Amino acid sequence: MVERTKSSQIGEKATLLVEKIFNEANWVCNRLHPDFGIDLYVKVVESEHITPWEFHVQIKGTERPHISKGHIHFAIDTEHLKYWYDSPLPVLFVICDVQSEKAYWLWVKEYLEEIDKKYFDELIHKDLPYLDYLEFVEEPLEIKRTHSDKFDWQARSKFTLRIPIGNQLTPEILPRLFADLRRKTLMHNALRIIGFIETPNEINESSFCFCSPYYRPLPKLDQSIEKPALARCILCGNYFWIEENVAIDWEFPKIYGPYPHEPAVYDCEAPEEFCPVCTSGKGALEQCKNCGRYAVLPLDDEFYEDWDDPLVSGDEAKQLCYECLEELREQRKHESKGSNLI
Repeated sequence: MVERTKSSQIGEKATLLVEKIFNEANWVCNRLHPDFGIDLYVKVVESEHITPWEFHVQIKGTERPHISKGHIHFAIDTEHLKYWYDSPLPVLFVICDVQSEKAYWLWVKEYLEEIDKKYFDELIHKDLPYLDYLEFVEEPLEIKRTHSDKFDWQARSKFTLRIPIGNQLTPEILPRLFADLRRKTLMHNALRIIGFIETPNEINESSFCFCSPYYRPLPKLDQSIEKPALARCILCGNYFWIEENVAIDWEFPKIYGPYPHEPAVYDCEAPEEFCPVCTSGKGALEQCKNCGRYAVLPLDDEFYEDWDDPLVSGDEAKQLCYECLEELREQRKHESKGSNLI
């Protein structure tokens, strides 16, 4: 006779609770074989249309959650964490209090990446202070661990996740989870797309993206950007996130048409307006002598060899942005008309 244990009953209650939440939002929710270490496969439905966005869910049930300082603490085998961390699809960890019928969520990869960042920062500040330049290194480095601390989750057999009690899983919160899912997926695929665009060719043996002195790691995708696209500055070669409608309105050329789960890529032809590297003074733009903005294109001397503007000299033009140059030209044109009337 097959017995049904107390833990299996709790697990079933937890799974039914999570399924009910997704079903109320009309999201497709399918159970997976427990041997996979993943409980559910979920596909997002928006306005009754199935979208290409999908993720996995791992569910844990409990009758007595350990709550401390506004978080639910739950210990997980590190092997499971590594499996979820490396999963090709994002994994949503959900812990259910089957007594109160409440569920709480956490994106596993994003959570562990924050833990890794804290651990890496400790290594740099405590043990490796000379590695300040590592903020520009794209590939993770193998660093010898000289000590163990609370952020070194991979060195333990178990690691405790801390899920904010504010992260309650309800049908109303699912649009936010969908926005998070899109942001994480686009962020991950953006790095691959950049690598594809900057693939070495016969002329250039190394990727410009990584050999450019202006290269910066791609910033996290801000939640305020509703329709994200990538922009590549035509001046310094750096990539950054931009609202796709803005890129279209400014008639930026599209250099990469996306597949599902990918952002489009545009050439930013107005670095003085949009490129965060150029406008910060760390890129190729030069500072305007008049207004102080980094909006002066670094044109070579050949551009000014045939300069024949009677109102503004070539040397003056080199130091001014376009707007200030036009203002100076109009000012001197007005002064010239005034002197002719006398």
